[in-house]
Amino acid sequence: MGSYAYQYPFYSFPSQHAKIKNQVFFTQKLITLRLKITQYLMKKFKQTLSCILLSTCSFSIFAQPATSKSVERAMELSDIKATLAQSQQEMRPVYDKQAEEMLKNIFKTLTLNAEQKKAANQIADVTASFSNKLISDPKFLQMLKNTYMQTFTEEEVLANIQFLETPIGQSINKKNSLLMSKIMQNSIEMSSQMMQDPKVQKEVNQKIENILMPLFEQESKTKQGQPALELK
Repeated sequence: MGSYAYQYPFYSFPSQHAKIKNQVFFTQKLITLRLKITQYLMKKFKQTLSCILLSTCSFSIFAQPATSKSVERAMELSDIKATLAQSQQEMRPVYDKQAEEMLKNIFKTLTLNAEQKKAANQIADVTASFSNKLISDPKFLQMLKNTYMQTFTEEEVLANIQFLETPIGQSINKKNSLLMSKIMQNSIEMSSQMMQDPKVQKEVNQKIENILMPLFEQESKTKQGQPALELK
């Protein structure tokens, strides 16, 4: 009995030792597994980071501001000077229509007599002359270039150049000015027809009167030596 009690720790030792070894083994496995997971996640993180950086770099490249050289090439392919000259010719009916409508409003008439038509033609000549002078000014062309550079990215300018280098691109480019002049001319005609409606005239005149009336009252009081009321 005493011998058995003495030997008990001896027989229990192998079992405790095995448990410790198993714990150490599983701990090592767990550490190894965690290390592999960490390495895998770090690898994926690096790949993701590389993709993000690549995307950012690509966006930065394509979002570059338009360069002077590219814009000059686009304007050359657009034949901007000839396009502006053509546009001026196609705008002549618009100038005529604007001058006629202006005189109709001034003289409160639906039709112009011979002298009034002559005056309208002369006014259109003045408008056309001023416009021709404007578009031939080097400062105007520089303004177009600057506006082009401020509006489009380098990628967009290069795409436009590629388009303008094709026959269909040149065809569309030549028709753009004609399109705009027709839109303006039709807009003037539609506006004129709308303003001939008595209800529309009354509404527009009333709104304009409401806007201008305080100004007339202010000017009248100022002339009479009274302090002008501040408009809010």
